[in-house]
Amino acid sequence: MKFSPYQTNSCSGYIIEKIIQEIQAEIKMDPMASMQSLNNELGNPVRLLFTNSKFNPKPFAHPLDIVEHHGAGRDERNAVIMDIRPFTKFSPQHGMVVTNYAEHALAARRAILHSIWSTSDAYLLQNVCGSLMCIFSAWISESIVKRLDMDAITQLKIANIAAWWFWCQYNKEEDLNQTNRPKIYKLISEATRAGYDTVEADLDGLEYFDDIEGFCNTVKEATDKPSIKHLDAGALTQLTSGCWMGVHAREIMSVCIEYPPYLAAVVYSALHDRGMRSAQFTKLVQRFVTRPDIKGFKAAIDHLSKGGMGEEGVPLVGSKAYL
Repeated sequence: MKFSPYQTNSCSGYIIEKIIQEIQAEIKMDPMASMQSLNNELGNPVRLLFTNSKFNPKPFAHPLDIVEHHGAGRDERNAVIMDIRPFTKFSPQHGMVVTNYAEHALAARRAILHSIWSTSDAYLLQNVCGSLMCIFSAWISESIVKRLDMDAITQLKIANIAAWWFWCQYNKEEDLNQTNRPKIYKLISEATRAGYDTVEADLDGLEYFDDIEGFCNTVKEATDKPSIKHLDAGALTQLTSGCWMGVHAREIMSVCIEYPPYLAAVVYSALHDRGMRSAQFTKLVQRFVTRPDIKGFKAAIDHLSKGGMGEEGVPLVGSKAYL
């Protein structure tokens, strides 16, 4: 399992230490001039860095985990900082003003779900991830097959392997054993609509892997198609990440490939944010809306985001950042 977007293949090379240091210094001095709090009840506290005239560090597209001090005793606690400056502007009369509500909501939800994923509350989000397996396996397999011209049998095999990969992303390696393999096969069979025997044949003997290279290597070993022999992390990212829209769209989707909290946030936006209706990924997600587990997905994410996101998924920003 990965616990940060910065552990994924597309973001692992980012140097974020200096930005974190600057934010920690600002929090000690005057955080309310540049950051507001989402009063999320689960996970670590989430702070939104908005457009302001006082503190403007280098932009960052993904939530940062920092250590802050609070209270009279200045105790340490973890917090999550999200940069929403691309979706806000500063007005001398009104202060921070949101300029793009759909992207602002997606950024806040990415931050909240990340904050949950990195704490002991993670199991609550893990319980929701199984419902996304059908979307993830279809997205990955169809992105490959459409460009590399493969038959339906090969596509189904890739979908089953993608579903296995996704299970590994939201479970730890020690959770995989011979006792629960049949349960995993059944879950994958329901997600890809492949027969149980087909899933078992496609996945028998597979070991745990949660990274993009592990998936690419497994697919190449499992298929004998010449067109797939050059599949690697860069190629897969290129094939799958062009289906979203907005600021940081490609990078957000490249993180979704390996980081379930991001996938959950994007699927939520695809289902419920009107501003994202024209995205190709939204059209793929809409094919699964009649499935019972997807029907309950919004309520589950709303529950996880309680206190931080209000009606219709609008972020609830506290009037006081630090108490």
